[in-house]
Amino acid sequence: MTQVSWRWHGLGSVMVDGTVYDVGYGNPGGYNDCLIDSVRQCLSLDTDCRKVRHHLVSLFADAADDRAQVTSNSYLNLDSHWKELLQALFGFNTCGANPACDLASFCIIALYRDNVNNGLVVGDIRAPKRVVVMNTSDIHFDPCLPR
Repeated sequence: MTQVSWRWHGLGSVMVDGTVYDVGYGNPGGYNDCLIDSVRQCLSLDTDCRKVRHHLVSLFADAADDRAQVTSNSYLNLDSHWKELLQALFGFNTCGANPACDLASFCIIALYRDNVNNGLVVGDIRAPKRVVVMNTSDIHFDPCLPR
């Protein structure tokens, strides 16, 4: 099990393994797309969140696990969707970033807002590109942007 050390670092900021991040706002866009938008912000990508959502629906509409199923406005499950989410964010970007995504280069850390030193890590914690998001009650995500 991967351990990540984090704590609140003042109003609106957290410290994760010695790095300070400002907690932003993941815009759900009326369709529960806050995880998509939060990861998009952390990666500084210009990508239409609805295109990413539609792609995830095409992949996970009939998933056997209820938490993994994706509809046009369902909550997303980071553990089930992170790989395809990253690939779609890069694949549909309009800012000129390389559309290819090397998943081995990424780690996504979801901190649980109300439970310090608890969260979910997907990918290799030693990966060179770390994305940090704040998870509130498994229904909302916000980006954590390094200072």
